Amino acid sequence: MILVYLFTVYLVLCDSFSPFSSQFVSGSSVNAACQFDISKTGQYLTITDALKLTCAQSEGYEIKLLDPEHTEHLALNQAQPISINGGNSVSNIWQVDLLNSEIIDLQQGKLALYNIEFGFLTSVNSISNVSPGKYLIFVGNRDYLPSLTVNQCVFQSISWDSTLDMFHIFVVNGTKAEISNCIFKGINNEQSQTSAININYCNEIILNNCSFQDFSSSTRQDTVQLTEYVDEGLITVKYCEFINNNASSLSKRVQLSIWGHRKLKLEITGNKFSNLRTDEYRVGALQIYDDTYQKTAYQLLHSSSDPSLQFIALCLGVIPTIKIHL
Repeated sequence: MILVYLFTVYLVLCDSFSPFSSQFVSGSSVNAACQFDISKTGQYLTITDALKLTCAQSEGYEIKLLDPEHTEHLALNQAQPISINGGNSVSNIWQVDLLNSEIIDLQQGKLALYNIEFGFLTSVNSISNVSPGKYLIFVGNRDYLPSLTVNQCVFQSISWDSTLDMFHIFVVNGTKAEISNCIFKGINNEQSQTSAININYCNEIILNNCSFQDFSSSTRQDTVQLTEYVDEGLITVKYCEFINNNASSLSKRVQLSIWGHRKLKLEITGNKFSNLRTDEYRVGALQIYDDTYQKTAYQLLHSSSDPSLQFIALCLGVIPTIKIHL
């Protein structure tokens, strides 16, 4: 059964939105022995080099990227917490130039990312390639259940004819995923296989004050899909904005889809859906699936001012009772 204890959705044509309205606060300061500056001209060229040194501090590593651009594939499989902070006033651009599946692969521990821009990179040799090939950030391990915190970051999409679905952030089997004050950018009117967020089997999922904009995608995935199949799971989506998104795939349905059961606690409040377009009638703003096959009541504040916008709420097996206030 999905327990919806706060559910307020605003659908508007346009409104002001500030994804970075919260004051930026970096991770806890630690002993200088665990603080490292990463630069092409410094002692540590990569984050991997810095993490080879032992850190006995309970707060873990604090990494700062000094260069405007950073290129590295980072595989993390250690228990100590790691905080990576873009060191400039504007976000550092982090890419990878190798044919890896992801820029960051988090298998264990706690990772916090602040003030960094992530993007795909194309290269043309004998054949054209895109790096990473599938994810900007991948998180998950069934044994270690890692945690991810992302704050004030920017995620860029790419126009690429791929047979694989591509994601900005993909999480499967984690303890907590918290994403705040971030911007996820699509490719305007160009076709792309990129979706923003897909999170599965994570005890707690929080999306706060994020913007998902200009997604024009032929992917089979929803722009944001959250799946909570753990006992007493918690999903919170608040003060996010979905704007200027278009979907042309028959199988793509909504901008935000939520799957859950086993007494899932769900909070959705203060979100805005604006100027959404689709070539298929099934696509809408929000969709909730209750896999317990129990009738669950939903309440939402809905505006019918945008005739192109459709709201769909489905329950597998049983259509829930839906209360819509116009």
